[in-house]
Amino acid sequence: MKNFPGELYAIGSTGSNVRAIQNALNDLNFNVGNADGIYGEGTANGVKEFQRANNLNPDGIVGKLTWDKLFNDNGASANHPFSGDLLSMGSTGPNVELVQQRLNELGYNAGVVDGIYGSGTRQAVIDFQGDHFISTDGIVGEVTWSILFNGTANGIYATYPGYVLSVGSQGDSVKIIQNQLNRLGFNVGSADGIFGSGTESGVKDYQESRNLVVDGIVGPNTWDKLMSDSQTGENVNNNTPFPGVLLSRGSTGSYVRMVQRRLNQLNFFVGSVDGIYGPKTEQRVKDYQASKELQVDGIVGRLTWDAMFNNTTANVRIPYPGTLLTIGSAGDNVARVQSQLNTMGYNAGAEDGIFGDNTASAVRRFQLANNLEVDGIVGRNTWNALFNGDRMPAPDRTETSYPNRLIREGDTGSLVRQVQQKLNDRGYSSGTVDGIFGPMTRRAVEAYQHANGLDVDGIVGRMTWNSLFSISHPGNNDGDQSDNEPIGNIRKIYIDPGHGGYDPGARRYGLEEKDLVLDISLRQRRLLEAEGYIVKMSRETDIYRTLPERTNEANQWGADLFISNHVNAGGGIGAEVYHSIYGGPGKRLAEKIMDNLSPAIFVNRGAKSRQGQNGDYYHVIREANMPSVLIEHGFIDTQHDVQILQSPSQRQNMAEKTVDAIKSLFHARKDIEVTPQSPFSDLFNVSDKLRDISSVQPGIKVTKRIAGVQFTYEAFLEAENSVNWSITDTGFPIEDLMNAFANKGLKEINNYVTTSEDSIAVWIENHLLNKGIIEEVRFSVGEVETNWNMKSFTIKPCKFEMLLDVGDGLKIREVLTMEKDIDLSDTFLANLSPAEIFLFAGFALLVFICLSMGSVGLGPIIGATGILFVVIIGGSYIEDAIV
Repeated sequence: MKNFPGELYAIGSTGSNVRAIQNALNDLNFNVGNADGIYGEGTANGVKEFQRANNLNPDGIVGKLTWDKLFNDNGASANHPFSGDLLSMGSTGPNVELVQQRLNELGYNAGVVDGIYGSGTRQAVIDFQGDHFISTDGIVGEVTWSILFNGTANGIYATYPGYVLSVGSQGDSVKIIQNQLNRLGFNVGSADGIFGSGTESGVKDYQESRNLVVDGIVGPNTWDKLMSDSQTGENVNNNTPFPGVLLSRGSTGSYVRMVQRRLNQLNFFVGSVDGIYGPKTEQRVKDYQASKELQVDGIVGRLTWDAMFNNTTANVRIPYPGTLLTIGSAGDNVARVQSQLNTMGYNAGAEDGIFGDNTASAVRRFQLANNLEVDGIVGRNTWNALFNGDRMPAPDRTETSYPNRLIREGDTGSLVRQVQQKLNDRGYSSGTVDGIFGPMTRRAVEAYQHANGLDVDGIVGRMTWNSLFSISHPGNNDGDQSDNEPIGNIRKIYIDPGHGGYDPGARRYGLEEKDLVLDISLRQRRLLEAEGYIVKMSRETDIYRTLPERTNEANQWGADLFISNHVNAGGGIGAEVYHSIYGGPGKRLAEKIMDNLSPAIFVNRGAKSRQGQNGDYYHVIREANMPSVLIEHGFIDTQHDVQILQSPSQRQNMAEKTVDAIKSLFHARKDIEVTPQSPFSDLFNVSDKLRDISSVQPGIKVTKRIAGVQFTYEAFLEAENSVNWSITDTGFPIEDLMNAFANKGLKEINNYVTTSEDSIAVWIENHLLNKGIIEEVRFSVGEVETNWNMKSFTIKPCKFEMLLDVGDGLKIREVLTMEKDIDLSDTFLANLSPAEIFLFAGFALLVFICLSMGSVGLGPIIGATGILFVVIIGGSYIEDAIV
């Protein structure tokens, strides 16, 4: 493992690191010629080829991503698929060179890498096969090749033989099981094709670890899981606590077996898991320690254990060692302190186990932040605060707003110190935080700019400063939280299916981007709404909308999150997710989405950002006033990705992975209490339901028959600026209705009802209009007929709809429908209860107000007098209804 030195390498670079890059490229068959330490066109071309092969940006520049892939990627050897030809004594050619090179890398001496399969190569192959419990025939076939270059049985899939395998079974199928168990760390000894007690024990261990039925029998479920299992060990988060004892040569027991099994999983093969800490286990521990830059002593102490089992010291209580640690101290405990300080943001420099000035300064900063005695010495109190108690992360004591001047090489002072500290905190080593902007700081700035999609000039200007301190995008609040913590509770998510209408987006193989992303977006919406989020989409059909229309709508709606869905083109493979160059919650979401999409669906092309002239390159990220991401779901012009994109089940899977990422970081706020009531809520017994968002969100529907007339009451929760009216005619703001009532309706009703105008006005306000905050009213009527002589009023199917503002950007849309013709008379009214008269009178009164305005556009208005008749006849009952 080679740590990234914090410097970009491109044409013109020279030195030992360039030579290391050239050697690594040549070793991987990206031939760049003589490794002379001079970065020329040939080296740049080799880097580009390597980047393309590994789904990196082919810019010919070795930054952190390319460096890590080149030097620290255990899967780099997977670029060499099995050719199909057996390699044995007498074979020659480039594949033999690859085998020899790989064997030498793994410590099996194959001699000179000359491409000639001689006795030395054969013996190295036999040694390798023996350590991995495969047939020691000295021949490199598919199984040996796959283990040699992949470490596991990835890519080797054997079909279930059609019968169960258990103790006593023999043959090739048993050998396949044994090989796979051994590769996955469940070592069963030699793969001899005989299903004995050792194989049964390994099968049971495997079944237990994968939540299968633990019976030691390999049926179709266990077989399929074994064949598809791609565990390489590095991604397993065992989080197994340190047992509290040192393990070294001569140790025995269950803890040794745990270490041996873990080393096998991590491709540091110890052979049989026998619980005996012998010289081979000791050597593999040393190899592992060297790969993790730990002290190479072959002893498994806490640091080695924690690294091996993916523990963090924050999860494990570490007792105080009993001795003060101060300048001049050395050893594992010092290295542990340095590691913890660096993890928490108190830059202690190299974790070399030597307590120097940098470590003492970091200790003092930690003590100051945690109200401890500031002496730079790690005693019991400081130790316990570091490892066993509550502690504070490194405080940000700096003013983070851009200082309005460029910071560049040669500058000195507090601003440079702020930049250096922030670079170190983010993993781009600028060396000592001394306030001097030298070459190392410049290289760290360039590396940061390259990794974050900024212009690479080594100068800290406004964009670099704002990105570094994550302060210039409106969606960046809470951007520095732990990756494992949710960002907060949100309610409103804006989903933007890219392109649409006459803009098809990318097109290939009979597919169009606009159709694919609309389908994915609609699936996302259904999933999010089921989780309690409120979702608005820039388009739900095949229409075109400009980019400003999309972001303006999201901003005006007050969205909490912006998701833009796209499909890529250009001949690559895999998914990538873009976020703001300023980091923050959008970056965390992008990383989480990318982790979910890969490797389950797509190749991982990374979470990325890109700088434009005015900040972020992408409009939907730059102009959205909330955390925002742009997802590229594979490549529409690559057969590999097209097969995925064509599948509805895979598009559903894509939607689920994105929604899972959102749920993990942004919990749905469900703490809405709807307080306003409608004029009809009491009559239909829905008052309590209206206060519960979970009832209103899917909708409330109540049917009630009154004197043979069927009324249907419905209520729906709507988002602001996104109301789904069932009556399409334009309605009236409540202010206009009140004015119409005051100017005309009140006087005419008073002519027939023997109460004062003031009494009627009070009744209207208390029992009709102020039951909720009514914003708009709509009314549709099929036909109105009146008969003065018969004192009858007939109204054919009609619908009354109004909108209540319940606050927090939400509305309740209510719909009251009369389903059949009615005929009102004295006898009819006499049989109604006061509450039912209230319903009819109030309903008719609202009809009158709407119709009296004259511009409703509801068809011919036969006259308000007939409608008034309901109020006239029921006038004596209104007072009862009020009471």
